[in-house]
Amino acid sequence: MRPEGAWWEVRWQGPVTHLGLWINAGGWSGAGTPPYRNLALEPGIGAPDDLTAAMQEWGSFGVLPPLREAEWSLTVTVG
Repeated sequence: MRPEGAWWEVRWQGPVTHLGLWINAGGWSGAGTPPYRNLALEPGIGAPDDLTAAMQEWGSFGVLPPLREAEWSLTVTVG
């Protein structure tokens, strides 16, 4: 059963354990251009970026060895 009103559903498969939502509300560019607005869904294989914080807060962290790839799929449904 779908909820009434506007909704969205996100599903993913693969080695991704967390899905990050990154929102840039015009405060940063990083590309030498004027700041812009965007939204991104980003895969995550671990906890906080800082390994010490990851171990202290989560007790683990994700590892992707050098020159290795990981594939994942993302499906977004909007209603």
